[in-house]
Amino acid sequence: MSELVSAPAFAGVGMGLTVLTAQRPREEHTPLLISACLLGTAFTAPLLISALCWPDLLSTWLQLDHATRPALAWAAISGWSGLVFGLLSAYCLGQHRLRLVLALAVISGLPSLCALILNALEAQGASAQQALLDVLQVMVVVNALAMTALLAAFTLWLRRTTSALDQLKQSMRRVAIYVPAGLSIGLLTPLSAMAIRSSLAHQIDWQAAGTATALWRASDWILSSASAFLYYHYLPKLSQWAQAGQLRQQLPQVMRRMVLPCGALLLVLWLLQTSVLPLLYDERLQASPAVTAAMWGGDLLRIVAAVFLYALFALHASKTIAWGEWLSQPLLALLLVMGAAQSLIYTGVAHMGTYALYAVVNALAVAWHLRQCHSRPI
Repeated sequence: MSELVSAPAFAGVGMGLTVLTAQRPREEHTPLLISACLLGTAFTAPLLISALCWPDLLSTWLQLDHATRPALAWAAISGWSGLVFGLLSAYCLGQHRLRLVLALAVISGLPSLCALILNALEAQGASAQQALLDVLQVMVVVNALAMTALLAAFTLWLRRTTSALDQLKQSMRRVAIYVPAGLSIGLLTPLSAMAIRSSLAHQIDWQAAGTATALWRASDWILSSASAFLYYHYLPKLSQWAQAGQLRQQLPQVMRRMVLPCGALLLVLWLLQTSVLPLLYDERLQASPAVTAAMWGGDLLRIVAAVFLYALFALHASKTIAWGEWLSQPLLALLLVMGAAQSLIYTGVAHMGTYALYAVVNALAVAWHLRQCHSRPI
């Protein structure tokens, strides 16, 4: 629930803040941060209100256990208030201040970790639900303190800066470009994931759904590492290359550095699957080499598509991203509903075909926007 509330802001305004901070002069950075915080909290507020007003309906829809329902509201508040740390991290990343990004991660995560440890040591009879509730409440308190401090800093900047409102209006227009991409990615991705699992469970059985999920999770560390490297290392660079007109020359090198090592790791995983899968799960997990090749081949194509996706962010192509997102997980969910979920091999082929199409569309979109940059520089 926390991710469902916060993801639209992180996937749109947060990415845009990193891009714009890397591209714009330093004197524009503060109004960009203020604009991102205002927009991020504003357009995710309806999601927070929905979670607070209809917790039972959302719990049923998300198939949550009845015992976890009290934590749902706290999770939503935690996700929404945690935007402050996520947007500050995006801001520092755009300035290439990676140490501050790490410091913010420690500041935001350490109190929750301490609360979890204390709960485990002192409240031995407490339930897991109570421990979760305590951690979420600590996160909300930490986030509220950070929001208060940031609001005080913003107020001070407004008082000391001449033409502050004009700067904010201009920055707001720049940041608002990324709202459609955030809404598309942040909402469609989790909803599609639920639809995919439901389709597999209903058209085959829950065991097949569990097998497909297990195969994707087995390679998830490769995809997560690739995504983190793209975001923390390459997004600021792609943004600067796009502004300098060097993106066309640099993008093939980025693609090689991302695809070759990830492809090698996925190949090793495929070759060692008979040893790795029982080690990760148990002997009951059975999948043919053809199924795993299709599943993990689709994951490699997903990384290819992600490289082009980050290039589109650097090119300010938010509307293109928003429309193109329908060709990723939503398309896969649609194919499974239409019958591709009848077997695991069909599911794997649909997965691979979906991300092949998504990669091609993103590549064509990048080429089109690069041509547009000649007549309309970023």
